Amino acid sequence: MDKRCLHLRPCPPESRGDWRRRAFTVERATAGRVESAETLWFEWPLAAGMPATDDVEPALVAVVLLAMAERRDIVCTGWVSRALLANLAEFMSAWACWCPDLYQPVEISGPVVETAPLPAGRQGAVSAYSGGLDASFTVWSHHARQRGAQSTDIRMAAMVQGFDIPLAEDAAFARATATAQRVLAPLGVELVPVRTNFRDVVRINWEHSHAGGLAGVLHLFKNGLAKGIIPSSEPYNRLILPWGSNPITDPLLSGAGYPIVHDGAGFCRTDKAGLLGAWREGCDALRVCWTGEFYDGNCGRCEKCLRTVLNFRVHGLPAPASLPNTVTAAQVEAMDLDAGARRGEWSTLLAAAEAHGVTEDWVAVARRKLARPIARHGLFRRGCQYVSALLERRLFQPYRRRQRVRRQNAEAP
Repeated sequence: MDKRCLHLRPCPPESRGDWRRRAFTVERATAGRVESAETLWFEWPLAAGMPATDDVEPALVAVVLLAMAERRDIVCTGWVSRALLANLAEFMSAWACWCPDLYQPVEISGPVVETAPLPAGRQGAVSAYSGGLDASFTVWSHHARQRGAQSTDIRMAAMVQGFDIPLAEDAAFARATATAQRVLAPLGVELVPVRTNFRDVVRINWEHSHAGGLAGVLHLFKNGLAKGIIPSSEPYNRLILPWGSNPITDPLLSGAGYPIVHDGAGFCRTDKAGLLGAWREGCDALRVCWTGEFYDGNCGRCEKCLRTVLNFRVHGLPAPASLPNTVTAAQVEAMDLDAGARRGEWSTLLAAAEAHGVTEDWVAVARRKLARPIARHGLFRRGCQYVSALLERRLFQPYRRRQRVRRQNAEAP
């Protein structure tokens, strides 16, 4: 059979106005014949002072799952550390075990270095940061030394445009970064905005690919910092697999001298909310929602928004200012608590409520709904809800946002 390859070639770093760009050519070829070529790029402000590296590792961790999906061996131009190659071999084994019909291991070749040529004396860490509960907990808990021997000096936080906030939404991203800078600056954490077309190039299931995109961003910082951090999504006792970011495969995106750390899996969201309550400014700026009209805010109505309110309320803490103050029993009654990871999230929330003696009406409703077995028609129902949510994200939300922009332009003087 003709050999199918994915060639990764780093482009020379360049400056575009106030931004530095690192780009990589992603070229598909079969039997030596080029079929297509795209450019994967990352940008960050020159003012951040982060020197660019000359390796291919940011692109490699970003596209490895894509190559597995397309059954293409990866050929790298630009150095890659032997440590990362060894880690990726295990990474590929894990994903091939979880999803054998979707992903299979591929060969990776290119210039290999035993020791990454990184500057000596690098200290501190960079954390992925969205403004959500998980990311805020990671930054605050390390700053406040709530993690004991695990506590790390997080010096930078990377907020990415091109993931949950699309590249076309410059105004929303500017508002989100302004809020993040305001709350992080008192902690001594520098917010670094990063832009990337990762989702335009790696066109596979985002629920599987997002950790590779995050790790690709974090690898951009390795010339100046000692580690990259991905905040956890689920706790160890309620892991959802396969899921892009998890404590098994995130560390396998580490290179020589630059570990990628999956942080906080010893805590559920309710635990995190309880510890985060001491950082009032961070709580009040939380951005947890992806269903609202604006990408930089919360809708205040969806299951996740309302559940996050209760994550704080069970500790006797006020709800974040960016979310509603209360949740009613009727709102909980109307929710589907069986979809995706929700049953596990609500189970831990209910346990915390009972442990803290919370007796509000929503507790009884949640207990009754969780006690019911999942109906036979539940799978069909959740499938319909998934399609509905997908249409909402891909069709209806963009339409409403375009209409909003048109109204704003029409009203402008």
